[in-house]
Amino acid sequence: MGTSAIERFIRLANDVIAELEAAIRMYGPESRDYPCAEVALRNVRRWRDAAVAGTLPGSYHPGFGISKSDLAFGKVEERMYQLEDLYIREIRDAL
Repeated sequence: MGTSAIERFIRLANDVIAELEAAIRMYGPESRDYPCAEVALRNVRRWRDAAVAGTLPGSYHPGFGISKSDLAFGKVEERMYQLEDLYIREIRDAL
C-alpha cells in the first residue's frame, strides 16, 4: 500500500469535511443539495481520523456500507464512494 494511498485518502476526506462544514454553516444540516450532511460529516471524520491514527486498514469489511444505506448525501456522495473505493482497493487489506 505505501503511504500515498493513505495520504490521498486523508486529502480527499479533508476536502469533503471542509465542504460539509461550510454547507452546514450556510444551509443547516438538511439542505436540498446536502441532505444528511451531519451524518456524512460524522462518518467521513471517523474514517479520516482512523486514517490519520493508522488504524484504518482492516477497520471496515467489506467496505463502509454507503450503498447499503437508505440515506442520500447529495453533492458529496460521489466523493464518499471514491473514499470507499480507495479504501477497498488500496488500504483495507494492507495490515
